[in-house]
Amino acid sequence: MAALAFATQPGSAVAGVPFGRQPVLDTVDAFGNPTTLGLPASLPGLVTLTNGSGALTGTTAFDLGTDAGNGVVTFGDLAITSAGSGNQLVASISVAAPGNSVAGAVLWLDAADPTT
Repeated sequence: MAALAFATQPGSAVAGVPFGRQPVLDTVDAFGNPTTLGLPASLPGLVTLTNGSGALTGTTAFDLGTDAGNGVVTFGDLAITSAGSGNQLVASISVAAPGNSVAGAVLWLDAADPTT
């Protein structure tokens, strides 16, 4: 696994309501192509909000492993509890495999720029 990327970014955010467009997280290679190369059977992870005025709610824990999501996580109920002051959501994604920790990946989402 080379990286994690949101294949679909969250959209249509309204405080206290699940995102109108739920995100999809993929494992990708160095060129951004989806891959499961090197994924263990289980690769648990967690997405958390690292800045903003509210909290990220819904199902935030996931498993990217080949026996679970097979490199893909489709969220279904993520939401932010309160409105922020800007158009940016900063979330942290942490995944860890037994004996091999990969943590601290940070993702910035700019709601004003749908291409990011």
